[in-house]
Amino acid sequence: MQLNSLAITRSSGQDTQRAFAGAQWDLRRVTGMGQEVTLTALVRGDVYHSDENNLTATAIYRGNPGWQHAAWRWAHSM
Repeated sequence: MQLNSLAITRSSGQDTQRAFAGAQWDLRRVTGMGQEVTLTALVRGDVYHSDENNLTATAIYRGNPGWQHAAWRWAHSM
């Protein structure tokens, strides 16, 4: 399990907060022929907040004001 957060607060300019949570599970097995096989499951979510976005001079760096989220429900690999 991983948890992470960041907050940048400025006296003049755009304020930003971010939080991240993720978990990973691995299952490793060796086949009868000696091959190692790993099954991985991953869950991850991110939450972002920003305000005073209009104070950032470069439009592409502003982002959307308020709360935003991104979630990746699962991933797998072998």
